[in-house]
Amino acid sequence: MKKITLLLVIVCAAISLQAQNYVTDAFFEARAGFHNQIDDNNKYSNHFTGDFFNFQMFGNITDNISYRVRQRLNTNPFANDNILNATDFLYFDWKINDKWSLMVGKQEIYIGGFEYDYAPIDVYYWSDYCNQIPQSYGMGVSLGYTFKENNIIYLQAINSPFSLGDNDNLLAYNLIWFGDLFSWWKTIWSANYVEVVNDKGLFYIALGNKFEMGDFYLEADYTEQINTTQKENKYSFSLAGKLDYNYRDKLDIFVKGGYDDNSINYVNTLNNPFVYRDPYKYVGGGVEYYPLDSKDLRLHCVYYYNNEDKIHNLDLGATWKLSVKTPNKPISKIF
Repeated sequence: MKKITLLLVIVCAAISLQAQNYVTDAFFEARAGFHNQIDDNNKYSNHFTGDFFNFQMFGNITDNISYRVRQRLNTNPFANDNILNATDFLYFDWKINDKWSLMVGKQEIYIGGFEYDYAPIDVYYWSDYCNQIPQSYGMGVSLGYTFKENNIIYLQAINSPFSLGDNDNLLAYNLIWFGDLFSWWKTIWSANYVEVVNDKGLFYIALGNKFEMGDFYLEADYTEQINTTQKENKYSFSLAGKLDYNYRDKLDIFVKGGYDDNSINYVNTLNNPFVYRDPYKYVGGGVEYYPLDSKDLRLHCVYYYNNEDKIHNLDLGATWKLSVKTPNKPISKIF
């Protein structure tokens, strides 16, 4: 953490701030709805719930330094001895030249494919791989290299997703490629080493693929974890897939499912054992509808089920965006 802070100071001192600080976008976003659950014994529960309430802001410090903030307003900001617990993004991105960039601050920990890369407000149910990650955002540094249009590689050093509580000296080292191979094939591929506890860690390989075929698109993620300190049960993997049909940018119909093998035994930083479990299987689908010309209001109806909870879930709700900015106005004239 001290090294990252020192690097931040050096970078800030090296940059000449000449352009005026301005906001390009700022808004609140929320998701709420009605949730129905029925288990295999026909026991049920019904309740209205507020799922997310976030604030987001994008802007520029100079012409080549942008920044982003995303704050979850319905999350405890001081949990896990972390004053930024409710802050997903708090970083600046310095475009050094047409090829190189440097991102410093709290950002996504690059250890997953397309499902992992989604904003949580846009996901109704997750794979077990994503569910078991304690935190997906951390303080760190990412060096980016754009070698072709829409193709960028990041080398990232960042706090480990397991660096919670007293174990704040754990780091993760990630190499990720956000790719655009063809007009119909996009990728999020990564190789990672993640410290888990003391001198033990996991190797991750994530292969996220998105195939676009007219109004259809298919997302297919394969993620593998490798624990080299074990002789048995050293591998674990996750398969996640989503097929979506988009009708005139007004209606999305999707099915999503996956399979997670949980064979790795280790103890995480909160001293909770991750022991062998039966394979996790899940399936579901839903409909999203945008009644306005913009994407500022989304209605959804989603069903999902997994073999662990054995609960049939039905969500009916809405996601909406509340803009609070005027384009290209200085911050001082907005807030």
